[in-house]
Amino acid sequence: MITRKVTLAAALVLPLVVSGCATETALKPAPQPVKWSPRQPRPADRDPAALAELDKLDLCALVDPGIYAKREANDQPISLVPWKHENRRECRLMRGGSPLLTVTDEESADDRERRYSAVADLGGIKGYRQEQWRDQKTVDCVYRIPVSFRRAIRIDPYFGRAEQPGGCDKVNDFAAAAAAKLPKNLVYSPDGQDTGAVGACADWLVPSRGEDCDPAVPVPVPQEPDKILAAGATDSQVECAVFADAVARVFGPGLRPVATPGACYFVEPPHRVQIEVGALAPADPPEMFGVDPAEWRERKVTSLHDMATVTFESQRGDEFSVYTSPHNDLASRAHLRLRVKAEPERGITLAGLVNTVSEVDKVRAVETMVRVLDQHFTWCSRSGGAGC
Repeated sequence: MITRKVTLAAALVLPLVVSGCATETALKPAPQPVKWSPRQPRPADRDPAALAELDKLDLCALVDPGIYAKREANDQPISLVPWKHENRRECRLMRGGSPLLTVTDEESADDRERRYSAVADLGGIKGYRQEQWRDQKTVDCVYRIPVSFRRAIRIDPYFGRAEQPGGCDKVNDFAAAAAAKLPKNLVYSPDGQDTGAVGACADWLVPSRGEDCDPAVPVPVPQEPDKILAAGATDSQVECAVFADAVARVFGPGLRPVATPGACYFVEPPHRVQIEVGALAPADPPEMFGVDPAEWRERKVTSLHDMATVTFESQRGDEFSVYTSPHNDLASRAHLRLRVKAEPERGITLAGLVNTVSEVDKVRAVETMVRVLDQHFTWCSRSGGAGC
């Protein structure tokens, strides 16, 4: 309705006088959620026997020196040099005395690199590509070929090589050639399970080994608001269920909910935006949030469906938050929250730049909260719609 659009716009720009205050209060810490217990089985990692085969593999055998010969005319000789750097095995492609490219047997503590990299199809074998951009130009690129949940063959050019015309194309050619030479029991198909993350949890932008995230499943939402908040305080699956319909209607079906130990998140494969939601009591009251001017700006106290609400954004502009009191009291120890975080597109690092939450997504965040209040926390929803 037109009246709703006006209300939503006003919620972003017009602070209202409601109960509560905008200063820090001395409160005891809110109770923590119950101990996390994954509900879905975890995927199995690579067979150790296959990884033992990787340990014996000559990394230089994965490099095709002819790729540079085909792409660059140069009289200097090309050589492959086995190397060891910080206990990691490497092979360096050299031209004369200058390094061109490095192939590394890389082990990571978590799957951070894979979550932020774009999936690359290397001739039917799964790879990941990460580019760094500056001034709209590629200045670096790295490819990884996963061989287990934590290990990968990393292929990256030496300083300045990626900036040259076709620089990343050459790295792609080397990665595809290396993938083709790896034993078949060490590679994954483009849609293969190469991390411990289950389903949409692979798109949750938090470093993890997969043990602390479950894709959301349909669970019943209690009818009474206070029972919803109590259930949300102990089970983030309930928080996902509270927001699922509203997020899908406003932001679209591409965002999928995942439950984690302390919150529900809505995530997407491109990783341009991530939404955190919560509905719980007891919890820190809304008045505590967004008050530090070193971190937050544009803090406004307003009202949504006669529920006291605080909105604010980060100083960098990459996060926008809506905190609503389901008791219409900003000092009450309960809250509904929705935080929109803007992220760089998957596979691209923008040097010196920060993606910011768009004005459209700020309005969407407020509209989503309005829909949640409509569905679960207003007299209309509790009465089954009678008289509304």
